[in-house]
Formats: sequence, structure tokens, C-alpha cells
Amino acid sequence: MKIMLDTNIVIDILEKREPFFANSYLVLLNALENGDLCMMPVSAVTDIAYILRKSGDVKDKLLKLSYMISLTDVTADDFNEAVKSDMPDFEDALLAACAKRNKADCLVTRNAKDFAKSPVRAITPKQFLKDW
Repeated sequence: MKIMLDTNIVIDILEKREPFFANSYLVLLNALENGDLCMMPVSAVTDIAYILRKSGDVKDKLLKLSYMISLTDVTADDFNEAVKSDMPDFEDALLAACAKRNKADCLVTRNAKDFAKSPVRAITPKQFLKDW
């Protein structure tokens, strides 16, 4: 299975943000134990680095991230699809387009309602743990 992770899920894991950490971490742990591929666009790494800068050890955390999650490119086709999308948030539309191109089975996010028009099914960590 291929799983696209939203930035908020990755930050929840790296920063151990409560009350979100446990479910987000279990998504990643279950996926890795099952041999599933967890992905995120490389373009999200800059956002993550910016948020992590306050807690220090940015490079160490990013290195750990690279061992667990496959970074995917963002292409001009992803950009064009996102611009044409009916999704109101461009960043979400770009993530959804990237998920579609990479043939993700689902997109895991804390904000599934923001992905109502996504071409890839968006689910919360809790839904993922229940259904997958």
C-alpha cells in the first residue's frame, strides 16, 4: 500500500504533539511494519524545517524523517493539476495532486474535510487505524 502523509501528521510525530502524536505515530509504525510505503512531497520539508527550528535539532529530526518516509518530487503537472483543482487551499491541492500521481491508496491528514474534493481518499489517523 502507498500512503501519502500530510505535513501535520509528520510534524505531530517529530514534535510529539499532543493529543495527536499517538495516532499519527501508530499510522507510521503500522505502515512500516506492514511494508507499506509512506510518502510526502519534498516541498513539505521546508515547512517542517521552519516549524522545527524552535525546538532545535532540525537536521537530526529531518535525517530521522528521511529513514521513515519516502520523499517524492513535485512536478509541473502536479502544479497544473492543483491550480485547476476545485480544492480551496492550494497547498492541499498540490499534496492531493502529488498523491494521485504517485498512486497513493490514501492521504492521511488531521483535516480530512479540507480534502473533500481530493482525487485520493483523505482519512484521519484514527480512520486509518480503524479501516486499514
